[in-house]
Amino acid sequence: MLQGLGTDEQALVEVLCTRTNAQIVAFTDAYRRMFNKDLEKDIIGDTSGHFQRMLIALLQANRDESKEFDQTKVSVSGNAVFKLRVIIKKAT
Repeated sequence: MLQGLGTDEQALVEVLCTRTNAQIVAFTDAYRRMFNKDLEKDIIGDTSGHFQRMLIALLQANRDESKEFDQTKVSVSGNAVFKLRVIIKKAT
């Protein structure tokens, strides 16, 4: 179980979607030190499906952080984030 985070998926999504790769690594390390548990394993235990896969992908902290972007991908990503918010809202 995500000790200390409870079932607040919205907060977890916010952290993983808005932080840099280095901050995600630091967050994961802090979780391990504070709770003596692996965040990835806890996410796998508490989530499922596409939501779980998205969280695990974000947790890998290997997003492209360059300043260049493809406008088409931005549109697709925006749609995915909107759908994710709908899923989270239904789950809560």
